[in-house]
Amino acid sequence: MNDVFFGEENNINDFNLDTSWIQEFESIDYNYKQFYNEVIGDIKICSIYVDKNNNIENIKQELLELSKENLVTKEEIIKIIKQNSVSQKKRYTLLSLLKYNIDLDASNVIHYLKQQKKQSKSDVYLSLVKNIDNIPLNSTINMMQDLNTIFILFYEKYMSSNNTTKKVYIQNHTKTKKKQLKVT
Repeated sequence: MNDVFFGEENNINDFNLDTSWIQEFESIDYNYKQFYNEVIGDIKICSIYVDKNNNIENIKQELLELSKENLVTKEEIIKIIKQNSVSQKKRYTLLSLLKYNIDLDASNVIHYLKQQKKQSKSDVYLSLVKNIDNIPLNSTINMMQDLNTIFILFYEKYMSSNNTTKKVYIQNHTKTKKKQLKVT
């Protein structure tokens, strides 16, 4: 029986393997590639500047290449906050940090798109980042990766023109008197 499969008369070229189904599967799979979850390698950063009257004054957008997949590190966040704390020659302080991360499964995309307009779709995917620390991100389907965003809200720093602290000058008030020596 071994001679039938491993004999010299049977050559590998004699077996006709039908590989057309693999090529057909790959071509069909290529069409659905955008619906598979993939790791996040970059994320959009949106800096929003709010003035003293609570009006949006400026919006900056940039793309951040992540040093670790699916993770915005603490160092990256601090660097961005420091770089963007000044805009149009005004100084701003950090007001809030938000993460928008769509982590839909391929099976839920149609339900998400058909969802009623009355319901807010973003409530599920928008979250407040309470501490400046590493921000983990969930894998996202390829077609929605460009929607993942970190929002940084800055508030204009109030600079008072009248300082209420009084400046104190220290003066030496003690005067020394020389004693005269009496010779007797």
